[in-house]
Amino acid sequence: MRRNLNTIRGTAILAIVLSWPVSALAQVATVKIIAPADGTVIHSGQPFTVEVEAPTGAFRFIGVVGMGGLNSDQPLSAPPYRFALQTEADGASGKRELKAIGVRLGEIVYSAPITVDVERSDSPQQLLSEESGLIFGFVGDITALGITGVFSDGSRVDLNRSTLTAYSSDTPAVATVDSNGLVTAVGPGFANLTVTYLNWSIHIPIGVPQPITISPTVASLFTGQTMEFSAELSMTPGIGTSVTWSINPQLGSIDNTGLYTAPSSVVASWQGVTVTATSVANPTISASAKVWLFAPVSVALSPSTATLTAGQALTLTPTVVNGGDAVKGPAVINWSISPSGVGTVQNSPRVNPNTFLPAPGGIYYAPGVITSPQTVTITATSGYDNTKAASARVTLVPSVAVSISPPSSTLYVSRSQQFAAMVNFSPNATVTWSISPSVGTIDATGLYTAPETIFYQQSVTVTATSVARPTKSGSALVSILPPSKNRQEEQR
Repeated sequence: MRRNLNTIRGTAILAIVLSWPVSALAQVATVKIIAPADGTVIHSGQPFTVEVEAPTGAFRFIGVVGMGGLNSDQPLSAPPYRFALQTEADGASGKRELKAIGVRLGEIVYSAPITVDVERSDSPQQLLSEESGLIFGFVGDITALGITGVFSDGSRVDLNRSTLTAYSSDTPAVATVDSNGLVTAVGPGFANLTVTYLNWSIHIPIGVPQPITISPTVASLFTGQTMEFSAELSMTPGIGTSVTWSINPQLGSIDNTGLYTAPSSVVASWQGVTVTATSVANPTISASAKVWLFAPVSVALSPSTATLTAGQALTLTPTVVNGGDAVKGPAVINWSISPSGVGTVQNSPRVNPNTFLPAPGGIYYAPGVITSPQTVTITATSGYDNTKAASARVTLVPSVAVSISPPSSTLYVSRSQQFAAMVNFSPNATVTWSISPSVGTIDATGLYTAPETIFYQQSVTVTATSVARPTKSGSALVSILPPSKNRQEEQR
């Protein structure tokens, strides 16, 4: 009540009241507001009259006090007790309480309160929320929304407590909202709040954290490896943040800091362990993570050595133990070459002939040109344990190559074409020349001469074969046209 007294603008009443003892403030009401009726809607910025009923001569002064600046400017000492009040155009919308106050020597009397509903008479041009989304700190946390209407006169009005504003939550198990926009976090999860004012609606996403979260939530370890787990508590401030750590089944160990150590061996290719953090302050609250334990990985590669010439390919077959299964999926191999860039290696998945399951494989392609002998190392590394790998050494040697210029030619009967052969990567550049079929002739220098007579178009393959490496040769194609076509061509 003392707070309301401080809102009375009449200086005469304040001077009298402040000199009275506190015990004088609680008296039976003998004043009454008779207008407006309780619950009357008052439009923002509009004047209205408050009429008070009181026994004649019973009080020295009569005044009106209320919320949000709804106070009488001057008290009245004689009836009729009518007070002209006005709400602010940009004041907050919603219900406001009014009381009549009677003052006499040594005594203050309040009337029973009434409420008036202050609302805008027009619709806003925009409905805004101070929060685009809410992330609560813990279950039980409470916060108030900030809903504002932007109106055509430029005013921004607080609509949080307006009776025209409606609130709802699509997931009350996560968050609830009351008629004044007060939001309470009920349980972990996500929800959406809907705020409606007249023909406007906005949606506000809500997030409430789990009381305890563990990081990481899933881990894969090999025998003897370790993993540090951490627990974050999102609980009411003041509640202890300590947790106890436990594992189930008892495979490996975990200390009081959350450091888990995998056992030195596992009985199967993989096993699972659940790591749990439990609140010390509230043992009913806990969170868990999963650890998958795997037996050691081994990798072998076949063949381990090979010799290739330019452009040749080598199929590589890795054998991986414990590097893939029903949990991890097929084994994964990552390939690398040293020195880098000398040839290429590609994944070439295959089917295990024993299990008929997918298995890794690879193909190494030697470079297209090899000018001198060199050795490259091809390494297959497990995709699940990069400390496990196997290698193959490939010796690259230059190969003799024979090429013919020009690669093709078209001749008429009795015409000739000189061919030239180049032998790469061989100290002996000598070649022998041959043709197939035996149509026309070719001499030791590579000069081919078409026959004097043919009756239809024919093709002849000219071949140059290395004398040093008879398995290496190059070819060119000759097309021979018959005389009739020769004459037609000449006529053109």
